[in-house]
Amino acid sequence: MADTHEKKVEKKVVREPAPKAPEHGQSPAPKAAAHPAEHAAKEAAPVKKLEARPKTGEAAPRAEPKPAPKAEQRPAPKAEDKSAAKKEGPGTDAPAGEPSPQPAEKTPPAGETGEVEAEIVEEPGEKKPAEKPRKKKGKKERRPRIRPELSAEVVKALALRKELKDKTPHFIRQEAYNYGRLDKNWRRPRGTHSKLRHHINYRINVVSIGYGGPNASKGMHPSGFREVLVHHPLELDRVDPKTQAARIAHGVGVRKRTMIEQRAQRKGIRVLNEMREE
Repeated sequence: MADTHEKKVEKKVVREPAPKAPEHGQSPAPKAAAHPAEHAAKEAAPVKKLEARPKTGEAAPRAEPKPAPKAEQRPAPKAEDKSAAKKEGPGTDAPAGEPSPQPAEKTPPAGETGEVEAEIVEEPGEKKPAEKPRKKKGKKERRPRIRPELSAEVVKALALRKELKDKTPHFIRQEAYNYGRLDKNWRRPRGTHSKLRHHINYRINVVSIGYGGPNASKGMHPSGFREVLVHHPLELDRVDPKTQAARIAHGVGVRKRTMIEQRAQRKGIRVLNEMREE
């Protein structure tokens, strides 16, 4: 058998010696010239510009804003072209070989949007709910009030009484302004040593005969009628409708009150305290 000899390949690594530092007083050795292909590649590569960084304590420079792109301005159509287009009209045919003129697009005026309002079309099957008729809020018709038949003397006395009433002070009970438990309704002072009963000047006003009105108008209603108290519909027979008016008593019920008012209306008698119509 043939002897097989294995060949061992030894790789030898050749390391170049590091360049020695030049001794004192000697110039450094010149570098080897670069390959021409490497030199051309370095020249072709783009050179990056390094931005200067601000030093500490200094404000960074602000970037200048870029100018906005200008909008393209379309030339306005000439007046001659518009007049020619109007004369030709939409139905005229364009000459052969030339494209048909298209109408210019209308631009919406400034401040108006290009949105189109959609119309709401109701379907035939849908029906709106019927609106309820509104009630008219009008004033109720009032019956004309019955006026009394008065003489000139009584009319003059009523006017004088109204004038004096405006000047009459409001009388209150003694010491009612100092004690909350006392009502302010007038009560005659009865104390033996009461200063108010002796009419001391620094006390409040006291009811006296000097504040009274004329005798012709005493006991009369402001309307000019004399009041007659009524408890039953039959009591209206003693009421004179020209000078007297009926006032229904407090204890009369609703049923009898309505009967009194109906009978008074038929006889032309005025009722001073009628029921309110709701």
